[in-house]
Amino acid sequence: MFKKLIVKDERTEKIYHEIGSKMFAITIWLILSAMIYRRFILGQSPKDFRDLQFIIAITAILYIGANLYYDGILSVRLKSILIRIYITLVIVSLIIGILSNNITNLTEGLTSIITVTVSYFFIIIIYWIISYFGMKKIKKDLS
Repeated sequence: MFKKLIVKDERTEKIYHEIGSKMFAITIWLILSAMIYRRFILGQSPKDFRDLQFIIAITAILYIGANLYYDGILSVRLKSILIRIYITLVIVSLIIGILSNNITNLTEGLTSIITVTVSYFFIIIIYWIISYFGMKKIKKDLS
């Protein structure tokens, strides 16, 4: 009944997608802020908000992968996009590691940085493959 009241065109679709994307980003930043508040203001143990860490990690990885697949951006821009994604993932992981007291000295910090860097390198390769298949899908849909 209500579907007939809303006229969808490219402009309204774009607006809906922009709103959803911005609300998702705001939600993620609010969850990160809640983790910082709970850790440093309330003094809670990192084990008390492992669920929030898991939610942020999974949603960020899936959100980026879905965007790369459905946008099909296998182009010159992809390299700079993947570099920005890589840097962001490393920084957010290190922040979460510091918040959860996993990084307490220099040796653990270097080990964590190496582990995070290598594991996210493989995730970036997977993102490139996802983007490649997304581009093939879009080309197939256009022809």
